[in-house]
Amino acid sequence: MKTIWRLLFSDRNACSVSYSRFGGPGDVLDDRPRPSRIYIAQFDDNDPKFVFFKLCHAQKAAVSVAGFGMSTVILVFISVFFEFDWYSHKTGIDIITLTCLFIYLLMGILIHYDVITGIKKQASHYLLPFIVTYVVTIGVEVLLIFFQVLRLHSPPLDFSFKEKATGIYVFSISALLILVIVQALMLRAVCQCRYYLSCKSAHLTALKVVESSRTKHPGIQVVYVSSSLHGTNSIYNADSRINQVSRGTNEQRTSAQDTINPWPNISNGSLPV
Repeated sequence: MKTIWRLLFSDRNACSVSYSRFGGPGDVLDDRPRPSRIYIAQFDDNDPKFVFFKLCHAQKAAVSVAGFGMSTVILVFISVFFEFDWYSHKTGIDIITLTCLFIYLLMGILIHYDVITGIKKQASHYLLPFIVTYVVTIGVEVLLIFFQVLRLHSPPLDFSFKEKATGIYVFSISALLILVIVQALMLRAVCQCRYYLSCKSAHLTALKVVESSRTKHPGIQVVYVSSSLHGTNSIYNADSRINQVSRGTNEQRTSAQDTINPWPNISNGSLPV
């Protein structure tokens, strides 16, 4: 065992790898000339992929979904709280049911309010609780529909009971289907908004890298490339956009390796998605 350990870890520091485009101290420098351009993809807020079913922007749709969801949670809480017979038990108020109801109210409001907070702060990670919760909820509802369909086609024990049960099952399946469709549309709006926020965050990060690279190497040109790549690439004056980003950043600067082309696949005619 000691021999195997020595073979595996004795020479682990004997070699090193440099990821620097221009080389580091003691590295063999690349003979290729330093890049004179930085390619960056354009970002369009009004791109069709950021529009919810050609009706409105994904952010507006997500805010509407969050408001509708919070209103529904509060309405369900009020309805159950005033309609439930709390004193039907011999021990008094049903504490467990009341506790679960308040947990439902608190979690429902927080999950939907996180969507509004994420849009306000332009942070996509705030939308994850909503997405996870709705995916699980829709999955449970689909399973309930499946079980209801199975029971609807199960062999009856009593004909009169089957007549009553059939109507209940059909109503339950119809209500669950409508609920699944509505929740799926809400989930689609929030997922599309999260995609928009993620793309915007990646674009702003690329602009910060460009601003840092231009500070260290003023001769580098910035090339804005269309995301579709159907037309010819043209060089734009990026000073105004980069300055807007630089005003919102701190004084920390990245290393010289940030001057590498942020989109390494641009030479192959493709952009990262």
